[in-house]
Parts: sequence; structure tokens; C-alpha cells
Amino acid sequence: MTQPPHPSRSICLLLLWLGLMGMLAAAQAQAPAAYQVQVVDQIWRDESRNRDIPVRLRLPQSRNPAERFPLIVYSHGFGGDRESGQIWAEYWASYGYAVVQIQHPGSDSTFVDALIGDTAVMKALRSSSAGNLVTPRAFDIRFVLDELRIRPEGRLIDQGRIGLAGHSLGAYTVQVLAGQRASMRLPVLADPRIRAAIALSPTVRNRVDAESQFSDVKLPFMLITGSKDVDRFGLADAPEERTRPFYAMPPGGKYLLWLHNADHAVLSGNAGYAAMPREPGAASADAHDVHAVQLFSLAFWDAHLRGMTQAEQWLKTRQNRRDLADDDRFERR
Repeated sequence: MTQPPHPSRSICLLLLWLGLMGMLAAAQAQAPAAYQVQVVDQIWRDESRNRDIPVRLRLPQSRNPAERFPLIVYSHGFGGDRESGQIWAEYWASYGYAVVQIQHPGSDSTFVDALIGDTAVMKALRSSSAGNLVTPRAFDIRFVLDELRIRPEGRLIDQGRIGLAGHSLGAYTVQVLAGQRASMRLPVLADPRIRAAIALSPTVRNRVDAESQFSDVKLPFMLITGSKDVDRFGLADAPEERTRPFYAMPPGGKYLLWLHNADHAVLSGNAGYAAMPREPGAASADAHDVHAVQLFSLAFWDAHLRGMTQAEQWLKTRQNRRDLADDDRFERR
């Protein structure tokens, strides 16, 4: 008569299998970049709004002419431009994602540079007009998605796999396009073409009723912030407030990456962020923070735009803890 396997042996086999799965997922997440990337700067004209939209396209180059790449659209923060988020955009593109960095007229560097010396004016503008600034930004992104269906560059893109990412005011823009209802005065601007989203330095307005604001954000969503994530003008929510959208969104494919000591500047992903005003001691954490954002964001895109089970498994297991500092945290719902 065949004896059933000893319980301890079964447990060991299970632990070995889980360990191998974790190793495979980690290896997948850290595989070397495989693509050369073409960078193209253009200005696209939205005739319906009498608005010029500068864009920077990062297009992976493939030897297979039939290969199509998932798309990530990136929205900069207040005072940014199409160069903003360069560190993240370069990294994602090198792993086979087409990336479009948008410049939003009216909240970009050209507009803000004229006001940079008047902090009072900037504070009033930011605090009172965030919703008004986000609405044209959302339509900028809708316009870019429409254009990519008809422009030659769009032939490289898989239109069924579109992600959206942004920093600070760009994160707010991402949240609104993912389904956040920021105000009863504003229209619902969710775009069904977006399959997954990442908000770096997220925010919540009208904090009293956060759950109702985010009740319709049902797509996979990763929020990334840190203990020193304070806007350089002192106008944004306190760092812990930036986690509230994560807890207000319906569970299912929601992730929160909290990096101890990460500040607003490093999360911008701007190549020149080191020149921005910083918290004392912030520079020592930069390399770790950049690596963590790159690793976790790529795993998120791979899981939810490419459907890679190894990446999803890595996000779900504690194998990812080896890439975090002791005071960092990673949560999912």
C-alpha cells in the first residue's frame, strides 16, 4: 500500500516551489534592458482647442517589423515639460515600452518660469486652480491617444495596452483619467483606453470624502510616495496624506510603494532633480529610491500591460522585500 507523503516533506516541496517562483519572478524583473530607443521630439496641433502640444516619443527599436509595443503616456508636474520624468521614461522604453512624454501648456515650464519669483501668486494659482489645470491636461492626453491612432509612429504601438503615469500635478491628472471624481463641478474624465496607471507623488483633493472620489478607479493602479514627499513650494499634501488615494480606491490590483526618505524631487524622475531644493540628507537615498521606483514600476507594467505572470507573482510575494530598505514598505489590495 502506497504511503501518503509525509506532511513535512510536502511543506518543504511547497516552500521550494514558492522559492523557485520568487527567484524566477525576481530574475524576470531584473533582466537586462534589451532595446535601443529612438527619441523623437514633435509638436502636435490640437485644432479643436487651438492648442499646441509638445511631445517627446521614445520608441524601442526591434528587428521584428511586426512587433508592437505597449504604450506609456507620461504627464509632468507643475512647471515641467516634455523632458520631465526622463529617468523613468528612459528605463521603461529600454525594456520595450513606447513612451510619450507630454508637455502641458498653461502649467508647464514656459508658463511657470514667468511667475517663479512670485511665490504668493504661484501658491494662489496652485491651491485654487488645481482642478482647472487638470481638465485641459486630461484633454491633452486624450488628444495624444487619438493622434497615435493616425500618425506613423502609432504603427509601433499596441493600442490595446496603454498605461498612464505622472508626477505631482501629473499624478493628479492620472488619477482623474483613471476615474477619480475630483469635484462635482468637473466632468468625469475617465478614459477606457487606459489599462493601468502609476501616480508618483499622488494627491487627494476635498479629503473629507476620499472614498466617493475614488470609488470608480477600478483599473490596476500603483501609487509611489515617500516620507519626505513634500512639494518644493510647500503647497502639496503632507507625505502621509499622499497614501489616502490607495486606501480609498476599491481593492483589486492596487499597490502602494512607500520609500523612507524619498522626496518630491527624486520622485519626479527629472534628470536635473539634484539641482532642485532638497531635504537635508536626501542625496544619500537617491540611488536606492531610483532603483526601487524603476524595479517596482517595471514589474507593475509587465504584470498589467504585458500579462506576465512572473512579474505579477513577484509583486505578490515577499521576494520583493530584498530590494527595499528596512523602513520602506510595499502594500497591495
